[in-house]
Amino acid sequence: MQPHCLKISHLPAQFLDHLAPPERFYLWGEFPPPPYVAIVGSRLTSSVADRTVFELAGRLAEQGATIVSGGARGIDAAAHRGALAAHGKTLVVAPIAYEKATPRAHQELFQRIVEGGGGYLCDALQQRRVQPQYYYQRNSYLVALCDALVVSEFPRRSGVQNTLKHARAMGRRVYVLPPVYNSTRAEGQRIAFESKEFFRLYQDQQLMDYLSEIRTLGHRTKLKATFDTHEGNLAAESPSAAESPSAPGDPGYFASGDPERRLILEILLHRPQPLEYLVESAGFEAKKTQWIVLKLLLEGRIHKTVAGILRLAEQGATTPDDE
Repeated sequence: MQPHCLKISHLPAQFLDHLAPPERFYLWGEFPPPPYVAIVGSRLTSSVADRTVFELAGRLAEQGATIVSGGARGIDAAAHRGALAAHGKTLVVAPIAYEKATPRAHQELFQRIVEGGGGYLCDALQQRRVQPQYYYQRNSYLVALCDALVVSEFPRRSGVQNTLKHARAMGRRVYVLPPVYNSTRAEGQRIAFESKEFFRLYQDQQLMDYLSEIRTLGHRTKLKATFDTHEGNLAAESPSAAESPSAPGDPGYFASGDPERRLILEILLHRPQPLEYLVESAGFEAKKTQWIVLKLLLEGRIHKTVAGILRLAEQGATTPDDE
């Protein structure tokens, strides 16, 4: 089977969040449509965790989401199989070319994915020995491609920690499934679930609502038109400066101030990003965007990560069940 050669410009726009992308990818099969939900976890998992992920992936696929994972044993395989069982689309982001895909026991699974309208994506066409750095690179590509990341069972020491590191750097929203067992096998998942940094996933609709929002608000022209059209209504409903809310979950948080500042805050709520991408997302001149960002930084409304990603200062401070 001959692969397609894809340049970065052929990939979904969110892949530009990757700080060091390869020159090209190779795709066996087809590149499924958005939205993209990545599901990751450990290779050695409980049967209950596998079943939970299998069913979740199926329900998300039935609602139109493409399930993205790494093709490994355990949670990855459960996610891919769940999407296939629901006659949905799934994408393998792999460290090794299709002909020598690992694990070898998943050759039939990968074939079913490709023949079912999904794809197998790798940054290398030539054969190479499996080494740890290729898996770390694969994790970063998987995160860059997804709109949201779902985390299932994993121990404290796991490659999932590397995936979460990339999610932080690229500003991806992370949802953690409730741990099934209080054991070392799920210790990393339990710590992530209890953390205020991530969102706890109790219902599929939480995730689907978020995907719907970012697909709507991610369209620059439509977003600007929304603010232009409803500027008067927002101003009428906004609280006074003294009563201005202090967190994104509070009513009216984005209604205070001028519409350009509100636009910047809305964009960063739904997709944290570097300044250069924010200029394009907002549609303002670069100097104007820089000035707005500087004021928001000084006010403490937003902050910049060590990787240069701008995000709301309060993001990650609350979880859906705390609101």
